[in-house]
Formats: sequence, structure tokens, C-alpha cells
Amino acid sequence: MFKSCSNGGFDKMVDSRYRSSTVQRLKDLLPVDYARSGAMGAVMVGSALWDLSNGCNDHPEITPSYAREYANGILNICVVLRQLAPHATLWWRTAPPVSDAYSQKSKDKGHGRTNDNIRTLNRIVVQTIQNHSGCGHIIDWWSFVKTWDNKVVQKALARDGRHYAYPYDVRLLDFAMKKIMNTPF
Repeated sequence: MFKSCSNGGFDKMVDSRYRSSTVQRLKDLLPVDYARSGAMGAVMVGSALWDLSNGCNDHPEITPSYAREYANGILNICVVLRQLAPHATLWWRTAPPVSDAYSQKSKDKGHGRTNDNIRTLNRIVVQTIQNHSGCGHIIDWWSFVKTWDNKVVQKALARDGRHYAYPYDVRLLDFAMKKIMNTPF
């Protein structure tokens, strides 16, 4: 939980925020954010948290041990968020697909950030949250994006092939906000 992936390799980052796990960063930073903003009604967590299992997933598939560590990392985050923001509703956002070219390049190099692996990790987050009451709700960006024509998806992605450019990023945020606002608390 202390390394990060970058194009299939291990990064040795200097900033201490990046040497620690997601859970530790939440413990360090959320109280500061909470104090600035007051009571939190909702907390949204992106599920593409690659540091949830030890090291990188630089394999063409998700191994059973990686899947277990990923699910355990999700539960650890849930516990910490429940302690730090006990009255907030938790929302877990699935990761949207990367570009076809990026996915294929990753697959060709034997790296882990392919659409098949993202789909598997999304399935793990959905199952984990659904099986543990109190951990929150799902905002399924993957399924939302998959309703778009593939040409639109490819156009929506930024040059890096992983992030969504304007105005598509706003459409994703709008989808999430509507889901949150239309769910009774």
C-alpha cells in the first residue's frame, strides 16, 4: 500500500502524502478538510485507488490475492470514513473506461490498467459495498459511460487516454450529483 503505478513501474515519490496509503492520507487530511467545510453530508470515493493492494498490479489480469487486498482496502477506507465523518453518506464511484488505445497498449506491455481489469475492480467495489451495510452507495460511472456510443467515449477522453476532458467530465459529475440528490438519506 505504499507504492504507486506509473506506466507499469514503481514510483519512488518524495511527497509523504504519496508514500502513505489512502487510509493514512484520509486520517491525515480529512479532519483538516472537515474543519474547513463544516459537517459533511456526503463523501464520494473514487474506486480507482490503485494503492489499495500492496504495490502495483502490473500483470495482465487481477490475481486472487490482489482482489482480496483490494476488497480489504475498500473496507479499511469505509471504517476510517465512518470514524471521521460518521454522519456523512458514503458514495463509491466506479472507474470509467480508459481509451481503447490506452487499454490495448497496457495489455500489450503486460500492465494492469486495461478496461478488463478496471471492469473487474469495479465489480469488486460494487460487491464489497453491497455486502457491507453502512459502507454506502454506488455511483456507477462505468455503466453510465458505456451507454455512450464508443466513438463518443473515445472523443471524451483526454490525450492521456485515462481522464475525461471537458465537457464530458462535467457530464460525469452531473450524473453523480443527480444520483446523490435523488437518493433519500
